[in-house]
Amino acid sequence: MQALTIQRNAFYNSVGYAIEFAQTECSYVGKVSAISAISLQSYITPPFRVIELNIVSDGNALVRIYNSTPLNAYDLQLALKQESTPSMTASVKAATNRVTSINEKLTTSTVIKEYPLATHARTIEYRMRSHTELLELHRELKKHWLNEADRSNNNSDEEDVKISSRLKLGGTQFTVEN
Repeated sequence: MQALTIQRNAFYNSVGYAIEFAQTECSYVGKVSAISAISLQSYITPPFRVIELNIVSDGNALVRIYNSTPLNAYDLQLALKQESTPSMTASVKAATNRVTSINEKLTTSTVIKEYPLATHARTIEYRMRSHTELLELHRELKKHWLNEADRSNNNSDEEDVKISSRLKLGGTQFTVEN
């Protein structure tokens, strides 16, 4: 099963696009012409490493789709900038594995918010289980928004690519198999 399914011409009206999160009650529908930026960033907010996709539009709301994973032993060692003993590394790994397991059970697609440390006002948030799926969603949203050539048709020469064989965001539904 694919992690991301893309359905072109999913809507009669092509002014909008949709992102659906399978097996959840979460979805987003937006207006293509309102998008002013699509960004991807990575940061650490202890105890998590976060990869975040933002869709900025003309309105008041920001769409934030992210993946968060507990910091692992390597991340912790780098953060502490200290040498660790093998027994310390083993215990940190065991604790990290336990936290990761609990995290997956509790927060498969549940948004994690840190009030009052971060603002979430006017933010529409979704959480994805896999950072690989998140990166794929970002890549596809960007390609469709920028109207890139549809390489699935094996078009090798940009000059020969016709308008009809270009990707378009309008009318497209992205379904994330979360």
